[in-house]
Amino acid sequence: MGPAAIEGEIRGLSPEGGGSVEQLEFFVRLLLDQIKMGTNFELVEAYMGLFLKLHLDTLTRSIGFVPLIEQLLQHHKGAWQQLQTDMNRGACLLGYCRSATV
Repeated sequence: MGPAAIEGEIRGLSPEGGGSVEQLEFFVRLLLDQIKMGTNFELVEAYMGLFLKLHLDTLTRSIGFVPLIEQLLQHHKGAWQQLQTDMNRGACLLGYCRSATV
């Protein structure tokens, strides 16, 4: 599926686009599950950015989404911290390998 088709599908999740509130919730739960599993990080980032850009107004109007979005934010921060830790480890290891005398 190409970028335009993906945007069309994500845009169509909202009630204004022919979807429903349940579909929006399902998509947020999908993103949350992917973040928790630690897979497809870049894909989840791209989908989440587009999703929030398109549907943030709808999400903020519904109080039921607040706990779910807070949970998504919490796990998202944790995933970024883990990624940063992994990248720092890799940079340290690379620095050591460069400076080590064999």
